[in-house]
Amino acid sequence: MLIVVTESYAQGFKPMTIQAIIEGSSSGTIDEIDNTITKNLFAKSKSHAPVNITMKRVEQYSNECAMLLISITQKGTDIIDGKPVDFDTSFNLPICIDGSYPQELKAKDDARWKNEMASCNLMVKKGKIENHHANGTIEFKGCPKNGKVGMHYDGTCQRMNPGPGAQVVEYLFDDKGALTVKLQLPEGCVDAKNTNRWRAYIFEKQGPKYPRQLIGDKYVNW
Repeated sequence: MLIVVTESYAQGFKPMTIQAIIEGSSSGTIDEIDNTITKNLFAKSKSHAPVNITMKRVEQYSNECAMLLISITQKGTDIIDGKPVDFDTSFNLPICIDGSYPQELKAKDDARWKNEMASCNLMVKKGKIENHHANGTIEFKGCPKNGKVGMHYDGTCQRMNPGPGAQVVEYLFDDKGALTVKLQLPEGCVDAKNTNRWRAYIFEKQGPKYPRQLIGDKYVNW
């Protein structure tokens, strides 16, 4: 069997994921020099204790692909009330033995996310100009319940600091998938010389310890 592996996947995670996919479970310890994943974890946690990883197969898609429940722990990553606190997180990882995403899930995800994005509607409501600023709101309706949106200014007004380095501001949808974001643009931005629009990155809700999932993006114009 030919296995094509990316460099980051080949280090550390590969033997455990393959074992968990094929046999149902695996566990091991990865030290700081093992791979880029744990290097990032060490950099954030400020702890050099070994990273303990356990994997359990929770759903099998084929002989080579499965959904794994991955638990990661590391001792002494923080101090609370003078006592060391351990890092402990778990998340689901759909993966194949070559490190790719299971194709069995991709079609289902694409269809579900397409429906989610189709029902997520954005509308700009413009208000009055007060104190040399144009007021308005972006209203979201029918979006992922308790999900998130990251708003990125993608217009031309230099006073709004556009470009790749523009800040992404995140907001939470409520339990009905609704949200109102207040806007306040410098008066000089709302003339014929400028185009004002935002790119909204829509994320669906995940479990408390699970990574969020980007399901799509939309543009909204002033």
